[in-house]
Amino acid sequence: MSGVRGEPRTSCGLAADCATWSSQLALAVVSLERRCHLVVTTGGSLGVRKTWASPAGPLHQRALATDPRVLLLDEPLAALDPQLRDELRAELAELLRNAGRATVLVTHDQHEALALADRIAIMRDGKVVQCATPSEIWRHPADSFVASFVSRGTVLGAHDAGDGYVVVEGGWRLAKSQLDGGDAIAHGHRLEVVLRPRDLMPDPEGDLILHVRQCEYLGDVVRVHGCAPGSDVRLTCELPASTRISDIVRLSPMPGKVTLRHVRDESGR
Repeated sequence: MSGVRGEPRTSCGLAADCATWSSQLALAVVSLERRCHLVVTTGGSLGVRKTWASPAGPLHQRALATDPRVLLLDEPLAALDPQLRDELRAELAELLRNAGRATVLVTHDQHEALALADRIAIMRDGKVVQCATPSEIWRHPADSFVASFVSRGTVLGAHDAGDGYVVVEGGWRLAKSQLDGGDAIAHGHRLEVVLRPRDLMPDPEGDLILHVRQCEYLGDVVRVHGCAPGSDVRLTCELPASTRISDIVRLSPMPGKVTLRHVRDESGR
């Protein structure tokens, strides 16, 4: 995925495959210590210090890009623990804004790309499959690959039941009025729904029934993996921490969160 920010632009990139990027313009911000040292000189150049531990003490190298027109950061926050990565992501965003340089950031971290970029390009097998704003990519993915890769959502085939509902794989019925894109779908088109982990909520009257097969405890919520009763169609969502394996829960989509999209054929129709 690649992205670009404002004028001056800050570019952020996230690759879905293992595409190799040449980093001749600048070295990324990386540190194996507790902190990374980011230095912007008064002359407008961007300096990045990299620190490694060694038996003889810390070893420092400095890369200096003299007044670059474009800055390339290749996986700048890789190999950091999650808390430090979150802290440095915010610092990096501020640094790039203050530096005032067009920046391309290559990353495999979806959150990093969404947080830092004004525009993102999703790459698959060396080709850009979608280039848009973070919001556009999240809400209106170009295809099922983009949808599942960016949001880690479940993409399921669906068809219009003709009564204001769509029927999703697994037999689930969802009201079109509750879906993002539901008003723009014409009857008879091939459809997909994108169900992201946080798009569903418990509802005693909900039409979506889920048999819980696995729970991952995340503190105030659990990430639930389950399926429709009598079906092998699987779904992942985040529910209250009281949810347990073997529970059968009723769910409804949060209004405007679940994406309903028209699946286009090779001709683009």
